[in-house]
Amino acid sequence: NRNFDAAIQALARACRLRPNDHTVWNKLGATLANSGKSEPAVVAYHQGLELKPNYARSWSNMAIAHANLGKHKDAARLYLSSLVLNPDATHIWNFLQSAVLNMNMNSQYALEATEAIDQRDLKAATQIIEGVLDPAKLPKPLDAPLRPPDETLSSIGL
Repeated sequence: NRNFDAAIQALARACRLRPNDHTVWNKLGATLANSGKSEPAVVAYHQGLELKPNYARSWSNMAIAHANLGKHKDAARLYLSSLVLNPDATHIWNFLQSAVLNMNMNSQYALEATEAIDQRDLKAATQIIEGVLDPAKLPKPLDAPLRPPDETLSSIGL
């Protein structure tokens, strides 16, 4: 029996106490997403990514939240962004393939994307799927979030 509400409240307190810790924001996002609250999860992931923009786990977790929301094109872009940051996370390829298949496209784009994914060709996939992040263009990590933690948390009902 999972008590997500208690975990969410505890993590929200942790975010208030340690607002500069990207891992706490990621854990809050994951707990929100696992409890079926994917939209607020995305907000928490963004807060953490302001602090550490190259944190691949937050990118892949945000992709899962987008997939849960039925935003499969965004999910594919985010999964691939996670792979660009951490090519060794080979399990992400399966999630990426699922996102592309759920886009329900009958096009050359879908065929090319699926082929690149099947071949685990990161370069080809990034040329086919639009909007994948360029690590060289990531903003610098912040020492503190742009928004106060209470403002972010209250925006998602915490």
